[in-house]
Amino acid sequence: MIKVLRIYTIVFCVLLFLSETAVLLNTEKFWPLSADDYVAIALLLWSLRLLDRLHGQLLQLATWGYLSGKFYNLLFVRLDLAVDASAAVLALAFLFAEAVLGLILVGVCLRARTP
Repeated sequence: MIKVLRIYTIVFCVLLFLSETAVLLNTEKFWPLSADDYVAIALLLWSLRLLDRLHGQLLQLATWGYLSGKFYNLLFVRLDLAVDASAAVLALAFLFAEAVLGLILVGVCLRARTP
């Protein structure tokens, strides 16, 4: 299961990097607002080196948890009918689902470690 998590993490990081960079280049988004995405990508990729150890999996768990909360917040802020910010709802829903799946994969890996 760790091999699946490794592949999933790499694919997610590449997609998040490309999409966040596209948003930065094609919109007037203030660049520091994207720094947390790039830090999360770096943490996920760095934790891949430590994934065979418990602290690597816990770092993955914390990072996937952070990303799940972040995308949850962004998604539901845009779903608010009082705010006219419905752009990118489908993309945010997809990112939220991917982050939750990453969280589940890490949980399965951690569960497999316990006797």
